[in-house]
Amino acid sequence: MKRPVLDLPGFPDGLLEWGILALVVLTPLPQASVAPWSILAIELSVLALTGLYLWRPDPGLRSERLAAALKWPRLLALGFFAYLVLQLVPWPTFLLRLLSPNTVALHSRYALSPAPPAFLGLSLVPSETVRAGSELLAYVLLGFLVLKTFTTVKQVRRLFAVIIAMGAFEALYGILELYAKNPRILFYAKQTSLDSVTGTFVNRNHLSGYLEMIIPLAVGLIVARLDLFSLSGLRWREKLLVVMDKGLLASLPLALVAVVMGIAVVFSHSRSGIATMILTFVFFAGFAALFKERGREQKRLIRLFVNGMLLAVVLLSVAIGARSTLLRFSPDRVLHEGRTVIWTQTIQWIGRFPVFGTGLGTFDALVPGSEVEGTLIGYEHAHNEYLEYLMEVGLVGSALLFGLVFFMLGRSLVAWQARPDPEVRGLVLGGAVSGLSVLFHGLTDFNTHIPANALLFSVVLAATMSLAFMKRRREKAERP
Repeated sequence: MKRPVLDLPGFPDGLLEWGILALVVLTPLPQASVAPWSILAIELSVLALTGLYLWRPDPGLRSERLAAALKWPRLLALGFFAYLVLQLVPWPTFLLRLLSPNTVALHSRYALSPAPPAFLGLSLVPSETVRAGSELLAYVLLGFLVLKTFTTVKQVRRLFAVIIAMGAFEALYGILELYAKNPRILFYAKQTSLDSVTGTFVNRNHLSGYLEMIIPLAVGLIVARLDLFSLSGLRWREKLLVVMDKGLLASLPLALVAVVMGIAVVFSHSRSGIATMILTFVFFAGFAALFKERGREQKRLIRLFVNGMLLAVVLLSVAIGARSTLLRFSPDRVLHEGRTVIWTQTIQWIGRFPVFGTGLGTFDALVPGSEVEGTLIGYEHAHNEYLEYLMEVGLVGSALLFGLVFFMLGRSLVAWQARPDPEVRGLVLGGAVSGLSVLFHGLTDFNTHIPANALLFSVVLAATMSLAFMKRRREKAERP
């Protein structure tokens, strides 16, 4: 049966693209979309965009190389959500006792009836697994839509430009509100982290995580254009012409935006954010050595320029006054915030449910708070993405989920050096480093559980892979 095609008067072909761009712009604004209504709005929007895609004629992936590279990500994604279904469906109790005896024991301990039920699920809190699973499905579907929609260099360039503009807005807005008499988060009075830059986010760590994904995109574009910096052997008039070239002039605003975002990360006072930002610049300086078709002098200039940007961030931050940021790195502050206690508790749960986990989204319901300086503090997340997912979905689910992310990121990096166009190569490198920054920050935080950050991560990862495997003749034809 032939699939019906949506055919409305004036129906724009770019509606899917504009819908995705709207999500990128809007999701950070209502406090990073952490409220239940915001999450529901994201899920309904992605559902609507998916329905729109299904009603359109499917041109397929326009790159055979991309279609081949996505074989394993498709299988891993399908396997993960099939696994979540297995966490939810009722199993015969005798069989579940063989698969996960501690699950049966915990159900029995809190059962209202002394006789164990005939069927039980792997998830200890099924409603939370449904909630978290539907949210995660929305981000994965959005990544699929990005792969299907952003199929040209021009589209990806426009997407990254919008993302960089949002990063600049969040950084500038956060810095301005830091010095305001009555600081706000858009329409709400700011109640916490009054001494930190948070932008439209409630938590400073999550703003830093957001900006960490965007700084590499701006730096990637700059690094791609550093071919223009090779001035050796040229006369002064030729050097002047190179300096006045539009490519170099276009890089200066990008450099300024990247520095401002870096300063915002410093004044967010996020320890993990600052460490990750520094690592981001280290990644770029290191990857510069792997650039093909560049001489030793060009690679040295790239490293000097990237290191110079980091130095500018540090010096400007010190000039503005970063003493409070340095105090956040004191051993007493680090050791007395309760994260090590939460990590220990999470590891204990992993030891009890190592293979199949306790159920996606169940951390908050199962792990009690920890006492910090005489006060009981509850934690909604483990402040370590890897430990939290290991606890909730076990070794099986974690292998599928992290396998999906690492495979897409790894394949994009492998394909990165083969791209002939320097701007495409810079965008792919920026997207890959953006993904690496999230994975590194995940050791001490939970950015992928924040809707605005999770959505951006999915979009950037999918767009990076689309660009990495784009047809080369399309890439050359769209070179501006």
